[in-house]
Amino acid sequence: MSCFCICPNKSNTQNVTTTIASTASNPENTITTVAPASTLPHSFLSKILGKGKGKGKEKVESKVNKKKEDSASTSRIVTLNLGNEAIRKFCFDELSVATDNFSNIVGQGGFGKVYGGYLLQTKQAVAIKRHGSNSQQGPEAFTTEVETLSNASHKNIVQLIGYCWENEHKLLVYEYMNLGSLEAHLLDDHLRGFLDWGTRMKIATETAKGVEYLHDKMNPRMIYCDLKSSNILLGDGYDVKLSDFGCAKIGPKYASTKMFGTIGYFDPDYIKTGTLSFKSDIYSFGVVLLELISGRRAFDETRRDDEPNVVFWASPLFEDRFTEIVDPLLKEKFPERDLQKVIAIVASCVQEKADKRPDISQIVVELEALNKMKSQVDEAESSGAAERRVGQSST
Repeated sequence: MSCFCICPNKSNTQNVTTTIASTASNPENTITTVAPASTLPHSFLSKILGKGKGKGKEKVESKVNKKKEDSASTSRIVTLNLGNEAIRKFCFDELSVATDNFSNIVGQGGFGKVYGGYLLQTKQAVAIKRHGSNSQQGPEAFTTEVETLSNASHKNIVQLIGYCWENEHKLLVYEYMNLGSLEAHLLDDHLRGFLDWGTRMKIATETAKGVEYLHDKMNPRMIYCDLKSSNILLGDGYDVKLSDFGCAKIGPKYASTKMFGTIGYFDPDYIKTGTLSFKSDIYSFGVVLLELISGRRAFDETRRDDEPNVVFWASPLFEDRFTEIVDPLLKEKFPERDLQKVIAIVASCVQEKADKRPDISQIVVELEALNKMKSQVDEAESSGAAERRVGQSST
């Protein structure tokens, strides 16, 4: 399904056919953190664009082209056979220049590191995920992610711009999400303070819509397998994009002897049966929703005097003490009736038996209804306040 070729010198191209498996593998505990950034640093962009050094865009591009020519006789590049011609194939030197020699780290995890970059040709800020030499994700996971994202088209799924597989280097190029990951916001009290109740529900709803696309509308339908707060990226207005599809499997079910996912988000039914399903993603979504409400991590070993698993900690509080689950930073600025309904969604998602959990489409309907109700209440309150101001000014 893919080939090695001497690249990019087209006059000296040799093809060697090879087969790459499409199934992904990933250890059970992968922790990823992505630091939020409002924009790429000005100093970083200045280096890329050559400002202040007498180097213009033409000189930088010339440098890239020369590197391509110098490495043409030695580089072995994997070309994946994708149905989407919009997905670009990059050479390693292009991405080295785009990231100022990989100097701007914006995140890291078991797979390697994520760098902020800037593509001169398209004048586009990007995020570049570079698989490390000791990456916990192998070639199969890399291939799976490229194939999955090349087939995806939804506003809540991160856009794959291109990839590079040259010699031992494996990199993915995505659109740049300037607010970083949801996990980064949950771990930082200052950033979490910006997440009011309405913003948290917006993030939850858009996350659910992304999962709904994978489960019900994508062809083929996919099990995400690794839904977690570090894979939920945030952009302007806290718009949500799901990322990292190296573990994704074709649904509705997938039997495996390997464990896919992350501690704290594991579906207990999957642990017992070894079978992944759409309902495995539903359990993980319930955990993410609980993180949003509580401000606690899915699994936090630093809580020595408390239960580290957020589901085990919260479950006894679901019925009569649900307000105790709420993040203290919200300071009671939330509609208690809505909270009760959201807790009910969480409880239905994290049931131990998978067949008792709701479908993602049902969750989307319930969350959208809550958002619509909140909008109507806000509009009524705003209208009432305006009428009171008019009445006061006329007296």
